[in-house]
Amino acid sequence: MAFKPFAAIILKISLVVLAISLSACSSLSGSFANRSNQLSSGLQNAYSVSPSTANRLSPMIIQSAERYDVSPTLLAALIRQESNYNSSARSPTGAIGLTQIISSHWRQACPGNLYDENVNINCGAHVLSTYYRSAGSWSKAVERWL
Repeated sequence: MAFKPFAAIILKISLVVLAISLSACSSLSGSFANRSNQLSSGLQNAYSVSPSTANRLSPMIIQSAERYDVSPTLLAALIRQESNYNSSARSPTGAIGLTQIISSHWRQACPGNLYDENVNINCGAHVLSTYYRSAGSWSKAVERWL
């Protein structure tokens, strides 16, 4: 049995905790605008995201999550974990943007500028959905992401 690096376990636990922190938004309901406003408030309260950033990104998160049948709160937690809502983030390994996509792995599935917030969030939702379909569970999908 292979053991996961300690850091990967901590990241997985952190992502779960972040998703739970945003759980007040887990029952996003109403119109698209209402769901976006609820998520925006949750991002501001749970993650201290600035109002302008939360208001700008929430509709993108909702739209991408719905497109790929991913929980918007899980996608929001993933963004918090990966980039702390910094759209210009770049890791030492070359992962780019809000969801820290490695363009060499996802270039065909995610064409476009990964520093573009909408492109990146959409790609992150696509990748998470792809991992879910192949892994069969959200916890395994998150584990695969990490």
